[in-house]
Amino acid sequence: MERTRRLVLVFNPISGPGGLEAGCRTLEEVKKVFSAAFDELEVHETKPDVSCYDIVTDVLHKDVKTALEAEDQMEQWTLVVSGGDGSIHEAVSAMRRFEKKLDDAQRERYVMPRLGVIPRGTGNAVALALGIPTEPMAACNFICSGGTRRLDVAQVTFPDQENSRAEKAPSQERYCILLAGVGREASMTRNATRELKSKIGMLAYGWGAMKACFAESEKFEVSLVLDDAHDVMKFSSKQRGSGTVVDIDRLSVTKLHAMGVTVANLAPFSTVMSCGIGDVIPDDGLLECVCFAPETRLDGLKAMLSMLISGLFNVRLLRPEVFGMRARKVLLKCDPPKEIVLDGELLGQTPMQLECEAKTIEIIAPSKREMNSRMRRLRHVLRKVQGTVAMVVFAGLANKALKSMA
Repeated sequence: MERTRRLVLVFNPISGPGGLEAGCRTLEEVKKVFSAAFDELEVHETKPDVSCYDIVTDVLHKDVKTALEAEDQMEQWTLVVSGGDGSIHEAVSAMRRFEKKLDDAQRERYVMPRLGVIPRGTGNAVALALGIPTEPMAACNFICSGGTRRLDVAQVTFPDQENSRAEKAPSQERYCILLAGVGREASMTRNATRELKSKIGMLAYGWGAMKACFAESEKFEVSLVLDDAHDVMKFSSKQRGSGTVVDIDRLSVTKLHAMGVTVANLAPFSTVMSCGIGDVIPDDGLLECVCFAPETRLDGLKAMLSMLISGLFNVRLLRPEVFGMRARKVLLKCDPPKEIVLDGELLGQTPMQLECEAKTIEIIAPSKREMNSRMRRLRHVLRKVQGTVAMVVFAGLANKALKSMA
């Protein structure tokens, strides 16, 4: 990455394990690294009444005024967010909303910053999905020397709900870098409470997933309207028999009775509910939509395992409980309206519309080639483990068979 003279750090001091004391220690270490690598270092800390969104918006507005007063085009600078996925979501929302309001004269003189991430949350899904180091100091060093890639972002709006939300941003128009979900995905997030995350960390999400799997979940009616759909997985005869109507020509799905729906832009393979159609591709201009509709708890567990394997090995395992497709725009309606989880935060209710904006955020992260190489190595190891387990099971069965014949 080319060296830029200026870096702005937005730091959430209470994010991650250890609380405020650990956050203050980390901040001092981070400042030492960045002070040596950049000519200008500007540090802002979030507060209960000052969010990451507020800070980034304020910095961008001041910068564009400076850029218009300068004679030459402003040099691109680096914006670094240190916190959890929620902080990254707020920064991305602020950047996209600000950039869309720039006029032609401002666009000529102002260059949007590249985004760096120091993951200090519980799940750190953005870092895991992009291969960014999850240890704070390793992430700092990577920001100083790593390259960038451009990612899609999904614009999220809430049709017919204009009067039900506050005017203050981010409200009506939000931006999603990870995923949005209803049903099971929202249940998992609700079960992983802040208190639980502070005690057991990332295991809270696993507990939330298990609790959601075994809980009695009622199905709800889902209606999807799609724009520019690709890779549509076929419904099973079981789903068609329940009244589901799929009109690929009109790109609509109605009367689907599901327990969960996710629409993903970026997600690690550990985010099981988003892996029904294999890899979630963050720079293809499309969103991955997966509907989860098991008949029984056992079917649900089988489907969850199938989706996990799909994400690990980048394969599509067709199961009657899972329906998925890729699309540029997705309008999701539920009857009754369902609670939404957006980038790990619970937010309002359906209906919800997501529209992919292709390659609109420049982020400091390993290249696609590096990521593919890492995933190939991981999958190679997993296949070896899978093969070893299969051989052990086969040997045990063969041994039993031989004993019974003796």
